[in-house]
This record gives sequence, C-alpha cells and structure tokens, in this order.
Amino acid sequence: MTRCTGILFLLFHSLALLAQGGDVQLRAKADALFDEGRYAEAMPHYAQLVSLEPNDRDLNYRLGTCIIHGGEDKDKAVGFLKYAVEDPSVPALAWYQLGRAYHLTYRFDKALEAYQHYRGVADRKLLAQRPVDHLEQQCRNGQGLLSNIKDVAVHDKLEVASSEFFRFYDLQGIGGKIVVLPEELKSNLDKKSEERGLVYLPDEPGPIYFSSYGKDGRTGRDIYRTELLPDGSFSTPVKLAGYVNTDQDENYPFMHPDGKRFFFSSKGHNSMGGYDVFRCTHDPGLDVFGPPENLDFAVNTPDDEVLYLVDGEGTTACFASGRDSRQDMLHVYRVSTTQVPVTITVLQGTFSSAFDPDDREAHIVVEDGLTRERLAEVDTDLDG
Repeated sequence: MTRCTGILFLLFHSLALLAQGGDVQLRAKADALFDEGRYAEAMPHYAQLVSLEPNDRDLNYRLGTCIIHGGEDKDKAVGFLKYAVEDPSVPALAWYQLGRAYHLTYRFDKALEAYQHYRGVADRKLLAQRPVDHLEQQCRNGQGLLSNIKDVAVHDKLEVASSEFFRFYDLQGIGGKIVVLPEELKSNLDKKSEERGLVYLPDEPGPIYFSSYGKDGRTGRDIYRTELLPDGSFSTPVKLAGYVNTDQDENYPFMHPDGKRFFFSSKGHNSMGGYDVFRCTHDPGLDVFGPPENLDFAVNTPDDEVLYLVDGEGTTACFASGRDSRQDMLHVYRVSTTQVPVTITVLQGTFSSAFDPDDREAHIVVEDGLTRERLAEVDTDLDG
C-alpha cells in the first residue's frame, strides 16, 4: 500500500467512524425524547435515522409511535408500524400503536384486529397499563356511526396550544365567558389533578355546569350543577342524575340559553374515540335530561372533540378538536350547525406495475380536482 493510498484509507475510515458516532448520538437524543413522551420533538430525529436504516424495525416502531402522538397526519404512521410488527421481537406495544393508528384514521376493522393481536402478545402488566377493552368498544361504536355520515360547513379553523385553546373562541352571538374552574368548585381530587378544569359562565344568572372527579373519582369525571348565590359563593354542587354521566369521563358541559339543549363531551356512551360531543334535551319543568345523542362524524372523530358551544339562534357552533393536530395543540373550529349528508365513493382494485408485474407497492394520493387540496394518502399492501 502506497503512502497516499494509506492516507486516503485512514481518511475515509475516520469519516465513517465520525458518521457512525453522529448516528449514535442522534439515536440517544431521539430515545431520550421518546422516553419522556416528547414525541413531536423526537419525530424528526427518528425520521432521519429511519432514512439511514430503513430496515431497523425498532426505529420504524418508534417513528410510527411519534407520528401518532406528535404528528398531524396520523395515516403516515401505519406503514412504519406495519413493517415493525412483522418482527416478533419488537415490543408488544407496537401492536397497540398500530391499533391506535388504524383507530385514529377510521379503519375500525383493522384497529380491532391489531388490538386483538396486542392482547395475544402483551403480558398482564402491560395489558393493565394499556388496556384496550374500551378502545375496542369505541371502534365498534365507530362502525355503527359510519352508517350515517354527515358534514358541516367550516367557517373558521385555527391551530392553538391546547393549554390556551379556550381563549380563542369567538363568543360573539354565544355570549357568556369561559373561565378556569374556580377553586371553590374543585374537589380534593381535582386539585391533585394536572388537568385544568374549564367552565362556561352564561350572561344570565342561573345554573352553572362543570366537570369534577368528585369525592372518590370512581367514575372518572362527571358533570355537576351549582348556582352563584347573592353573597358570591356557590351552592352545594349536585351531580347530574339520569343519562348524562357514565363510568367514563364527562366534561365541558354547555346549556344553551333556551334551557333545553344541553351539550357535553364524553369518553363513554357511544363515543368512537377520546371525547365525543353529545347533546340531549333538558326538561326544565321536570328537571330531567333525556338520552344523549352522538353528533357523529359531522363533528366527532376518533380523537378528542371538546367544549361545543352554540349561538343563541342555534345556527353556529364553536368547538375544539385534536384531529390533524400536533402534540400539545388543538384546532378551534367555528362551524354551521346544519348537517348535510356526505356522498361516499368507494374506489377498489389492485395494483401491479406495467414494468414489473411482481411489484405490488404503490403510494396513492387523492386530491380535490378543483382546489388541488390533498385529501388522503394511502399505500397498497403486499398484495397490491
């Protein structure tokens, strides 16, 4: 080996070691963020690592998980997680995350299959930490709601920090104000919780509705009613009886000024995932709340929909949603309350390359023909 060749060899070897060391540091940083639950921050690091090592199943699992919990386009997580779970040595939680990816993108059948597989590979401790019973029920709820899909006109949409989302509501036509739950209405469990309770205060004196864990928290958050007394104190809160509360969380109540239409968010009833918005009818004379009705796909998604407020005429509503939102962010919507049926077109078929009949992999993009807005992206499976 000549001296020149030897120098070149050492130079390339040193560069390779430097690059390798950089990858190790990048992986360590990504893993640290992942373990802290800072998925949005970890996501670009894992994306870079997967581009360097696309066959690493664990990296694919971690990137897919980050997209679910930290990204806007949850659908992109499916491909990474499907590839990850092909290796039995990846964490059992990968099947759970694949189920979440399917669940959040309305593929309820696939989500149920993934949750069922997760049950088969997870140990008792993990199943206790990450149960799927309620998630499976929400998928079945979603399947039922799919039979009646409607849509609403969106007047305004704004992505904001989830900790401050209520400050961005346009209350013109609605009135009242949204405030942080007063200390006097908090139970001991509420005070220990990291969640910040919110309450809508109407302009006119009358009942005030709020959510609380109560004394024991046995049924999660429930909705209570109180009134502001002349001396500025609150009357003793009373838990709503009847159909409203369940063994899951109920939150963000709103009584329409007509005293009859009552809206709230719930993880129970027939929620398709997270908090769904429900409405029921209140009989002021009998003080009875009727059976809640899911506002279905016109408003709700498998993610969280919260704090649904309607104007006095009942034509416009504001609410917040986790759909297509980054980690620690929510979208605040102002929409028409008029729902219109959605026409569904199903395009079904198989793909094979004209150049290589064995090539069954394709990336399909669906766009609006007029606006060119990208509506959906999907990858074919191994069978095309």
